[in-house]
Amino acid sequence: MHAALRVIFRLARWCIGAAVAAAIAWLAIAGARADEPIQVDALLLTGLDVSQSLSPEDIRLEVEGIALAIQSPSVLAAIQRGEHGRIGFAVYLWAEGRDMPLVAPWRVIATADDAAIVAAELLAATTDLAAVQRRAGQLTNLADSLLNAAALLQAAPFQAQRLVVNIVTDGAPTMKEFAVPAARAALLATGATINGMIVSGTDETAEYFRVGVAGGRGAFVYTVSQAESLVYAFRRKFVLDMAMME
Repeated sequence: MHAALRVIFRLARWCIGAAVAAAIAWLAIAGARADEPIQVDALLLTGLDVSQSLSPEDIRLEVEGIALAIQSPSVLAAIQRGEHGRIGFAVYLWAEGRDMPLVAPWRVIATADDAAIVAAELLAATTDLAAVQRRAGQLTNLADSLLNAAALLQAAPFQAQRLVVNIVTDGAPTMKEFAVPAARAALLATGATINGMIVSGTDETAEYFRVGVAGGRGAFVYTVSQAESLVYAFRRKFVLDMAMME
């Protein structure tokens, strides 16, 4: 009887030890997976010009255009066609100063609920556009905006093979123009594609962006003559961005 009990106790200890070892191994694997960055089909970063050449009303239309566009069925369908069915999305503001805040911090968009959360964050962060413009300054510092975009892509908490930066503006740079080529090269060195969206700008501005700013695989410059048509314009642009992944 005692011999049988000893066998049972040995088996029990072995089973408990194996179970503990298996649990530790599972936790180690889960921890390793938790440390791995989320894979997305693209990082889509938009830099929104808020310099003094734009009125607060123009900027409000741009912000609302982005917020509505990312929730549109056509954009969500384009996102969901990707290998992972999701993208990383963020929006920052830029003008003259080095204060270029993320008004929509990096988020995954895979569903309509995700898009609604991002849109709400963007709208909430830009309620006082007059104050935003006072902090941002009057001029258009495109060079620092491009460098800021490179830093934001590097700091993104997601991984993607496709990196896209959309620069939204109404004019060519009015300061540090000499630094734009080097800043553009630094951003392209990250593997990013730089697109331009010119809102109510001149033909000269559009040509400046085509020749000296846009770059990378599938880069394009999109012009919008009226701020009121921005919802359609952003929707079309984001769908084009997604199409470049295919």
